[in-house]
Amino acid sequence: MKKKSFIKRSTLPEASLCAKTHAKVFRTATFRSAAVFRSAAVFRTAAFCAAVFLLAGCGNDNESATADGNGSRVPLEVTGGISAQTRAADAAWAASDAIGIYMLKSGTTDIAESAANRRYTTAQGDGRFSADAGASIYYPIDGSKVDFLAYYPHSASGVADGKYALDLSDQSHLPAIDLMSASVSGKDKSAPGVAFNFHHLLTKLELVNTPGTGITASELKGMTVEITGQRTAASYDILFEALDVADATATITRNTSADGKKSAAILLPNTKTVVNPIVPGRQLVFTLKTGGEKFYWNIPDDKSFNAGEKNIYTITINRSGLEVTSSITDWTSGNGTGETGSAQ
Repeated sequence: MKKKSFIKRSTLPEASLCAKTHAKVFRTATFRSAAVFRSAAVFRTAAFCAAVFLLAGCGNDNESATADGNGSRVPLEVTGGISAQTRAADAAWAASDAIGIYMLKSGTTDIAESAANRRYTTAQGDGRFSADAGASIYYPIDGSKVDFLAYYPHSASGVADGKYALDLSDQSHLPAIDLMSASVSGKDKSAPGVAFNFHHLLTKLELVNTPGTGITASELKGMTVEITGQRTAASYDILFEALDVADATATITRNTSADGKKSAAILLPNTKTVVNPIVPGRQLVFTLKTGGEKFYWNIPDDKSFNAGEKNIYTITINRSGLEVTSSITDWTSGNGTGETGSAQ
């Protein structure tokens, strides 16, 4: 089948003949009834003209999908920033970071234009995102309003029916579990640019470890740090922006540097009454590589690690126990100007 082309009537070499014949046919049909169509030449000309008029009428619909102007297809343009200008491990986006984007009918959770979980990547890590091959999102041709939801990090296999599967048991690569989201509402093709401002959905607990009385810096090398009483599995509903936490608890081995001086973990947010209640008796456990000597710090049961917060604790490890102070940087402050405590 030949591909249709759309031609204006003025460009057809037989346009004037069509118009004249069209008028003649209908005048003849009025006074001579079916006699007109006994003429094969007139019939062929009339059929040709009818086809021309039909193509001219249909041409506008198809042109609207490809031509410039109000009927054009307009692609989404994406930039992204992060609240507090930090990710789990870095101060900015990294090259090849990828986000997933959903386009929704305005004011609803209904997917628009089949644009669900489209992968956009910032190749240079500069916050300018481009669609992967075949993943471009186009605004509705009719100019209707749409909303956008985005999340990081993008997952193809870990997202089903708009739900993102979370597993925090492996803390070896923190950016891979630093779940963030962003939304923009009321957009249309007249202004295709969308600037997402991502915010952290989880919580981060960072430790700065120093040797104290009776402990040398070399003894911290290879040290492992754990946190007990943590729920590690959850499902994040991207469309409804809700986190559903599984009940089972476990001990998490934190991401600790080779010299033992820094340790970090991304955790499911704790609150007293919502989603993920605090598990009483939580502890930080420090185990020296040589000799397996352990040190403990009891996390206060009334301490809530909330979504978007980053709590930093400075731990001084003494042979007689631990000294603890804390401060806040980067993410939303979770414990003011800091806390003090002791552990043994």
